[in-house]
Amino acid sequence: MQDFLFRPQQLASPRLPGISAVMRIKNGAEFLEATIRSHLVYFDEIVACYNDCTDQTAQILTQLATEFPDKIRIFHYEPQVHPILSTAHASTATFCLHSMANYYNYALAQCRYQLAVKLDDDHLAIAANMSRAVATVRAASAAGRMALFRFSGLNLAGNLAAPQVYRNCPLVGTGDIMFFPIHPEIFFVQAEKFETLQFGRQKALLPKRYLGVLYCHLKHLKADYGFANLAEPARSQHCRQYLHGLQLQSLQQFCTAATQQELIQDYGLPVFWLRQQPWFKWVLRRVGKENPLRMQRLETLSADLAAINWQQDVLHWLSGAATTMTVHQRYPLQTSTRPVRSAWSDRMLVS
Repeated sequence: MQDFLFRPQQLASPRLPGISAVMRIKNGAEFLEATIRSHLVYFDEIVACYNDCTDQTAQILTQLATEFPDKIRIFHYEPQVHPILSTAHASTATFCLHSMANYYNYALAQCRYQLAVKLDDDHLAIAANMSRAVATVRAASAAGRMALFRFSGLNLAGNLAAPQVYRNCPLVGTGDIMFFPIHPEIFFVQAEKFETLQFGRQKALLPKRYLGVLYCHLKHLKADYGFANLAEPARSQHCRQYLHGLQLQSLQQFCTAATQQELIQDYGLPVFWLRQQPWFKWVLRRVGKENPLRMQRLETLSADLAAINWQQDVLHWLSGAATTMTVHQRYPLQTSTRPVRSAWSDRMLVS
């Protein structure tokens, strides 16, 4: 049987200059092709690793790898993997065939290039922003100035034919969504509810830089609103919580000055004002720190959103996407008339 157990030393072998996108897929057929095609031009390869799929994931990957044999590499992770938020996940060690961390690390170990970035099967690249960001990462790597290049996504929801911004939680990506160097000290570990990316001693050596809003997140446009891979009762709980108080806005509405001001107010006006001041940023740099990601995101949000070409970056790709409406029929989509709360509910653990 193939050896699926990850060992950190697998990440120490020499790799080529460039960027590998790493995908971990379970029943991701709905937007898989659109995701890969929208990102393919930016990366040197896409490592697509799938597990326990009962949909068309394997067939879609095979078709795309035939079309792009030099850029798409497919791996089938055969061991059973315990789903996040499950009791089995919480009790499984990192270096176990059935852990989510080992699954992800197995995919990471297949990368042929020196830099990696996590790519989910429900991301659409925002072309202008992604192109700029990848150029920044490649230039920094070539100059030997590597960092943890973090970025965010815009959450979409509602109707597949006319998606809108998920106003309750419009922005996503504050954890392991980043470009990072492949290194034996940087790999995923099991946590109680999820898997997390650890950096070991490299954390102190790699500065953090924020690249902006680089993708549109389609999770909540999926059947089951993106919670299909959760075990019960977590799946039903998350579906109900998502629908409770659901608020949607068009991109045009979300880009208004009024909405931007609401986001700043949610963050805290005095704190936002303070962290914007040049002298405060200078003090942070002097002590080796920087503004937190959420603050940096607010500072660049208007420019990031202005770069979105809604037709080309979103509708073009969604026009060819097929979706099944299994849980949509069970949980009808209704929007709330209550005031918007942009903070993510404490009971909602998966965005």
